[in-house]
Amino acid sequence: MAFHKSLFLLCVGVSVVVAGRSPQADKIEALYKTLGGVGRISDNVLEDASLDVPELVRKYNYPLEEHTVSTGDGYILRMHRIPHGRDSHSTPGGRSVVFLMHGLLSSSADYVLMGPGCGLAYILAEEGFDVWMGNARGNYYSRRHTNLNPDSLLSTAFWSFSWDEIGNIDLPAMIDYTLRVSGRDRLHYVGHSQGTTSFFVMGSLRPDYNAKIISMHALAPVAYMANNQNLLLRFISQYANNIEFALSLIGVGEFLPNNNVMTWAGQALCMDEALFQPVCSNILFLVAGWSQDQHNAPELVRKYNYPLEEHTVTTPDGYILGMHRIPHGRDKNNVPRDRPIVFLMHGLVSSSADFILLGPGCSLAYILAEEGFDVWLGNARGNYYSRRHTRLNPDSWFSTAFWQFSWDEIGNIDLPAMIDYALAVTGRQRLHYIGHSQGTTTFFVLGSLRPEYNAKIISMHALAPSAYMEHSPNLLLRFISQFANNMEFALSLLGVGEFFPNNNVMTWAGQALCMDEVVTQILCSNIIFLMGGWNESQHNATMIPVIMGHSPAGASARQFVHYAQSIAGRQFQRYDHGTLLANRRAYGTWSPPRYNLSKITTPVFLHYSDTDPMAHVRDVDRLFRELGRPIGKFRVSEPKFSHFDFIWAIDGKELLYDRIINLLWSMDANGLYGDIKV
Repeated sequence: MAFHKSLFLLCVGVSVVVAGRSPQADKIEALYKTLGGVGRISDNVLEDASLDVPELVRKYNYPLEEHTVSTGDGYILRMHRIPHGRDSHSTPGGRSVVFLMHGLLSSSADYVLMGPGCGLAYILAEEGFDVWMGNARGNYYSRRHTNLNPDSLLSTAFWSFSWDEIGNIDLPAMIDYTLRVSGRDRLHYVGHSQGTTSFFVMGSLRPDYNAKIISMHALAPVAYMANNQNLLLRFISQYANNIEFALSLIGVGEFLPNNNVMTWAGQALCMDEALFQPVCSNILFLVAGWSQDQHNAPELVRKYNYPLEEHTVTTPDGYILGMHRIPHGRDKNNVPRDRPIVFLMHGLVSSSADFILLGPGCSLAYILAEEGFDVWLGNARGNYYSRRHTRLNPDSWFSTAFWQFSWDEIGNIDLPAMIDYALAVTGRQRLHYIGHSQGTTTFFVLGSLRPEYNAKIISMHALAPSAYMEHSPNLLLRFISQFANNMEFALSLLGVGEFFPNNNVMTWAGQALCMDEVVTQILCSNIIFLMGGWNESQHNATMIPVIMGHSPAGASARQFVHYAQSIAGRQFQRYDHGTLLANRRAYGTWSPPRYNLSKITTPVFLHYSDTDPMAHVRDVDRLFRELGRPIGKFRVSEPKFSHFDFIWAIDGKELLYDRIINLLWSMDANGLYGDIKV
């Protein structure tokens, strides 16, 4: 009961802002008025938190029956029944039975604690069903046995069960009892989470029970869990074979029992106006996921009613890359037809989301689509959208082979594959290329190692151009540069091949710590400033949770090491494999060769700023001098324009994108030797 008490308080008070009235409280009050205001929603949250299921149901004047059934192996299970409605279908009589089964660490309270009009059990009763709610062995309502003691200090025998026994023994016992008491032959089953798992166990081990089920409705169905991202379960999975034995040695058989501490915590810390209410909410979000608008790139584009295509291309060395396409605009230029292509390539630990996450009118991909371009967004190997391979496993504990690449392979292999694919699908001969940060580095790799691709690029626009990094003041890369020659070897010994993967922790942190009005939002902003440069005037702090939902998106450790080598060696050269023999094997030379920038004959436009810590002005100047066909250097007029402002600035359109669009159209119409209008 205590767990349901604190959970009730958490659910009613869901919030991620500093102490204040929960946004959900207004919704609850509105629902209360809509439903007539007659005892639908409690006016005393603390009182509801102190009631068990029978008391909670009876408080709202619903009929409630308590039943017990003993299993074949001696567990005594409690069941709760709401035989009919209160406001409609309130006459006792023969009704179709719906059996509700709760999830892990839960109970029948899950289906009633939100109150009439919200809790599923009440809703079903009002719709004319005879509602039965089960309780699995070991939870608050089924914590008894004919001869075993759940609180024994000398034996954990009571707790020697999993959801296998719940599905194989408990469910058949409760279903048989329900059918016998109600006089029905069959029933409907609704399960949530573990309540679905236990049903799948029953249906497979006790197939005779399939005939007793009219329909089964699985809410958050849980059977296979290979891709599960729950942090607690993934942590436990590392010790799956040993954890029960270890716990039995110290007499622990029960996890997270109900107790008064949870009740006190819910009442003291999680009410509206409580300082720690955001912490309570975020514990729920961390365990079960953030429920507000968290979309991946395709979902984000479709949310705004833009056309979106998803494509995949496989590289010659087996990496499966995800690509996204916005073929035309939504408000302008929205008739499908042949259009000039613009290919966008993201930076380090980023993804195609960089160019869409600020939304229409602000993000570059939408702006280009509205201006009449066919927009393709690439994703480098190893990031969230390109984390697959025909043979290699990115999550392998025994090998980091998947991660043995730097941005050299991204430029030499990934970009050619994606560019060829985009041209093949569209039937075009050439395209425009826009890259940010590492997306510029990889282009310079492409143009120098694969010079035949220069003919396929109409124009290249480098946002925060990154090739030479001798003068970069970036603290992380300068720190790594001190250990550039040894770092990858050391990481490989630890089995580390990936840096900054995309995961729910970052999404949670963004939502929990970086929302508007949260006191720690300033820390989130300062982390971004530390990495990309300080510019409050172009920084939209409100968007940090969205940004952190998509970035970082993952990269190989070798990508960082390669940049560190560029700082330490003061050159733009291929990856140093660490030994003379390894370099000889890879390149035919004892040391890594320099990229020959003079081979880049694509018309290149460099867009830079005075205060970008990743693309220092002196390094940009050197790059410009060595390119084979540099057309122009364009400094952003904003004095403090930072590295991330190139993709996330508040005034990015006016300060940067409008000029790029003019250049794109000029190059598309006139080519290199025509009049270029800036």
